[in-house]
Amino acid sequence: MICADALRAFEAIAARVNAGAPPYHYIFIDPPWAATADYSRAMQFLASSALLAPGGIVIVAHRKSTILPESFDTLTRVRVLRHGDSPLSSYRRPTPPPHKTYG
Repeated sequence: MICADALRAFEAIAARVNAGAPPYHYIFIDPPWAATADYSRAMQFLASSALLAPGGIVIVAHRKSTILPESFDTLTRVRVLRHGDSPLSSYRRPTPPPHKTYG
């Protein structure tokens, strides 16, 4: 768990991934509920970085009244788990098709 500004934390961790560390299969983000612009900025960063592995899942906690889009670039919502005032939306990065070899 990292308690920090999401974008700064993601940039620092992405630098490690770019240097050879493995990408993450699950990322949980829980920005302050009033900071709705942070959701989009964080998700756009994750969609465009190597931080999230192919097929990886981002789980986003948010206020029930906050409507998140079906997708953020390549990240597509696959589930919304509703419980009380804090649903969890799950987004998946697609897995590239297997490379075909012709022999």
